[in-house]
Amino acid sequence: MLLRYADILLMMTEISGDPQYMNQVRKRAKLADKPYSWQNIKDERRFEFAGEGIRFNDLRRWSGKDGGESCEAAKALEKQNGTRVNYCGTWTKMKHASSSWAKRYAETDGFLQIPPQQIQIVDNPDVLKQNKGWGSDVSDWNMAGTPVY
Repeated sequence: MLLRYADILLMMTEISGDPQYMNQVRKRAKLADKPYSWQNIKDERRFEFAGEGIRFNDLRRWSGKDGGESCEAAKALEKQNGTRVNYCGTWTKMKHASSSWAKRYAETDGFLQIPPQQIQIVDNPDVLKQNKGWGSDVSDWNMAGTPVY
């Protein structure tokens, strides 16, 4: 696992409320200091880690458990509906098969499905059971060949 020093500094700002850590990251980029605010932290993480694949985990963390359809992660997913993406070498448009991305996020708390084969191998629900929203009663989990999240 690779963890950038900038990530550590920005997490320190998030935890402590002290902007000195965030401003160390900004100083390296020759940017002016900013005061502590929740929006400044969120913006700094978005800019610093653009394209590194950790934004969705930030959004999930900031949305909290049981964030529902109006949380940050669900809203961000909903904005992707209809956007063009390269999925497995083929250009396609993001779309959900039968319900909104926000609804699907709320149903699963943002967790992906555990492969059913792994659950069968373990064969003990006290050790491993399917994540919320991915049971056999779910009919709209198929994303019609596009990325799930």
